[in-house]
Amino acid sequence: MQETLLHRLSQFYRRTQWTLILAILFPTVFTAAVGIVMLALYSDIKDIILGILTIVFSVGIIFGAVIVAILVGKSKQLALKQTLFLANVSHELRSPLTAIKMYAQTLERGRSPENAPMCIEQILKATEKLDRLIQQILEWKRITTKTDYITVQPLDANLPAADAVEHFRATHPEETRLESDFTPEAPVMELDRDAMERALYNLLDNAAKYGGEAGRIRLVTRLAAEPGKVQEHFEYRVSDEGPGIDPQHVDHIFDVFYRADNSLTGAAGVGLGLAIARSLVAAHGGTLLVESAPGKGSTFIIRLPLAHRRKTNGHNAPAERNPA
Repeated sequence: MQETLLHRLSQFYRRTQWTLILAILFPTVFTAAVGIVMLALYSDIKDIILGILTIVFSVGIIFGAVIVAILVGKSKQLALKQTLFLANVSHELRSPLTAIKMYAQTLERGRSPENAPMCIEQILKATEKLDRLIQQILEWKRITTKTDYITVQPLDANLPAADAVEHFRATHPEETRLESDFTPEAPVMELDRDAMERALYNLLDNAAKYGGEAGRIRLVTRLAAEPGKVQEHFEYRVSDEGPGIDPQHVDHIFDVFYRADNSLTGAAGVGLGLAIARSLVAAHGGTLLVESAPGKGSTFIIRLPLAHRRKTNGHNAPAERNPA
């Protein structure tokens, strides 16, 4: 159903582009030909001026048509992405809702009291999945509608990483591959603890989904140095040992709604996790990079400039998270 809708939408935009090109191209070429003939067979200065104006007019129309065709192409890409996003959201919502309904009906019938704990556990898992999806959509809405969606304060740069590990283990109790290695030299930086934790959690969740079923998932923090420079950046590095990312997708994986497989098969997701992470990192003045090759796993790197470093004299302790 989804593939048919996307195919029809793609065909519609393709026909629109070709109709636009043909409707403008033929009369414009004819007009330009008239101008050329007037220049070739001129009898006085008026013919030359009119011929030049006719050719310039034709070139202007062609230039405008090219711009319109480009805009139609951009509109096509956005419409396809939005359609795919809505289809993916519907698909992601259907799975936990079906599970909740099925286990709730089992409890309602009361035929297997011994299975009640299992049913309750599955309902809670499904509601947690629904909550994560809704929170992700709300997070993207907040990012796109507000200019100041982070609030920074001085804190130990390792704290968001520790929070992300704790959050990941709480939501992925079956996942035992996660390893962490935090530098003991983490600086105190101006960060939004919750926002950076969400960015790191999205990267860990992405590694669990697309990093294959074997191999480690690692979260590392470190001070990064470049040739001729010392401790210019603080980095969070999330790596997996999965199949890696095909080069044709590397430049697009941070685009909103983008999914490499462009279908509902494979790993779950709606194409917002990496886009949200990139936006949150950018709000801190940092960059989100990826190093990946097919068959060699992937490493996502959050790189923050140490310009955000807060100098302390021993009296300013890192900010503690307020209890929920």
